[in-house]
Amino acid sequence: LPPPEGWRELYELVEELRAERDAPVDWAGCEIVGRGDEFHTLMALMLSSQTKDQVVSETMLALKTWPSGGLSVDSILAMTDKELDTLIAKVGFHNNKTKYIKQT
Repeated sequence: LPPPEGWRELYELVEELRAERDAPVDWAGCEIVGRGDEFHTLMALMLSSQTKDQVVSETMLALKTWPSGGLSVDSILAMTDKELDTLIAKVGFHNNKTKYIKQT
């Protein structure tokens, strides 16, 4: 499959613009909020679809500071679906993501 016409110019423009400023993905992307813990990275990735990086970052902070255990496999399993859904309510499709997270 050949690349689209003019892709290189667009790529170079994006590189130039990104050199001058940060984007939310630089400080709130999945690899940042999950750094050092594979389970946290998995959770951030599961939450990220159809959700802005800033919202994922806020939601991950809420999960990490949940009073009944923070963010771990055990704490997710101990949560009711309603508790988890309340914590992730700001992310897109949170009802479905609650089910998928609990199943995983």
